[in-house]
Amino acid sequence: MELTEEHSKSQKRVEILKKYPILSFIIIAFILTYGLGIPFNMWVSQNLKIPNPFDIYVSRLITVISPGISAIILMWRNKEKLELKRFFPKSENIHLYFVIPFLTLIISILSLFFGGTSFDLITSIILKNWEQLFFHLILQILIIGIGEELGWRGWLLPNLNKKYSLIKAIFLVLIIWTLWHFPILFQKNEILIPWLLIITGATMILTWIWKKFGDNILLFAIVHGSINYPQFFWDNQANNIDSQAILNGWTISSYFYLTIGIIALISMHKVFNTRYRTNTVGNIG
Repeated sequence: MELTEEHSKSQKRVEILKKYPILSFIIIAFILTYGLGIPFNMWVSQNLKIPNPFDIYVSRLITVISPGISAIILMWRNKEKLELKRFFPKSENIHLYFVIPFLTLIISILSLFFGGTSFDLITSIILKNWEQLFFHLILQILIIGIGEELGWRGWLLPNLNKKYSLIKAIFLVLIIWTLWHFPILFQKNEILIPWLLIITGATMILTWIWKKFGDNILLFAIVHGSINYPQFFWDNQANNIDSQAILNGWTISSYFYLTIGIIALISMHKVFNTRYRTNTVGNIG
């Protein structure tokens, strides 16, 4: 009798996941993030001595992979296939995997320069600490990029766009992605406002990448990680560069990404009202 009841409860859970996949994705991602990820972050920070810059990524590991795990759970329950080729570069777009990290580094350099930091100081810090900069890039892509983008653009965006128009899907992803970063919303305005501009710009940029180049998770991860890694690098250089200069660069970079995002959004105007179809990828007018 108990086995029958337990099986019945299990079946109901499966039915809920199938009937409300988007809501289920959000709930699972948030439970994993705040139920496991945040406590793990606190435990690692208090109990383990991990060298910089690896400490940042180890402590955030469960948090940042939570959207990806949520997507995998939903795909498994709904018997969807997760193709491994989505994690490997496409030969026709191979140049993007190298150009994008370079371009975002240039944006960060220009932002710091326009924010009042001398070009000589910027270049000297990069040259002296290039290994750390490189590690930030790789770890951003492999941990934060893939961990998050498997969920946000790899699963959530396409499924929202199946149900809603593209413009609504973009807006909903932005809201969910922003709320997932809930603690940041309590930061001071000088940090919060640039972050909101960056996440808005990044949402539009990554949607454009999805529509233009397809559902390659590695490419999403590279874009996501490339936007993040310069700022993580500069935040770790507080002993070499004034904190206000870093904040000035952060603010100016937010204008860059918002502008790029708006351009990307405008270029998609012809498909604002379309629904997701796998054979429409690459056609944005």
